[in-house]
Amino acid sequence: MEGIRRQGQLPFLNMTGTTCIRILLCLMYLVFSPVSPGCNLAAQENETDGWIEDIDLLGRALEEKHPDLYLRMDQSSFRQELAAVAARAGEQSLFGLAVGLQQAVAGLGDAHTAVNYHFLINKENILPLECFWFEEGITVMETTRPCSRILGKKLVSVNGFPVEQVIDSLSTLLASQNPSLIKAETVRMIPWAQLLQHFGFAGEEGVTMGFGDTDGQVERVHFRLPVSEDHSVGVEPDSVPEGWKERKAYFRDRYYPGEKLYYIQ
Repeated sequence: MEGIRRQGQLPFLNMTGTTCIRILLCLMYLVFSPVSPGCNLAAQENETDGWIEDIDLLGRALEEKHPDLYLRMDQSSFRQELAAVAARAGEQSLFGLAVGLQQAVAGLGDAHTAVNYHFLINKENILPLECFWFEEGITVMETTRPCSRILGKKLVSVNGFPVEQVIDSLSTLLASQNPSLIKAETVRMIPWAQLLQHFGFAGEEGVTMGFGDTDGQVERVHFRLPVSEDHSVGVEPDSVPEGWKERKAYFRDRYYPGEKLYYIQ
């Protein structure tokens, strides 16, 4: 991002010193900015000196580059959010710091401006769950064979916390106010144990989730961390709405002769 300067010459931010692109501006991908398609962070977790200065520089860079930064949040509130994140820098992991910054940035209300914390997610801490949010609730569509009994059941709790409370916390990472997008994104984030740990919904060794059936009976399943590889099983396609099938295909069609129906997606 050209135009940002501090003493010295180092890649991207043109800085020198031990911080070496520690500034989380390197985590930002600003879709609105033609000069910054995206980048990753190269930093050391143990380095905490200078976070306040660097995060302040992040705020000033956003003000410089964003055409309408304070559309939904005033400058004072945003600066307070950034300062609070910087104050906790010495107590948190790099992941926790990045998530905290994303919460602050999400409050701005611009879905095209975000902190790319996703590359800090450990694959061994992703729970073997694939869920979808149907009208009846968040339903398990895929999991491992040992947990196959929860297929088709609704997620109702995470470590004793109501799933609604979990969704409420995860949604603070999203700028969008579109209910459909919030549902799609939060359901995708539920298996990320690091996020559940960050918000206090999971421990270091695992997480226990409650799944309810149509009769209201709840079964609790404990997922140990790190997650071990196992074969996955899923709900049969015929039990899934047509719009949810073959989700990786951009376009598809199918003819139902019995109904004389031609379906195009």
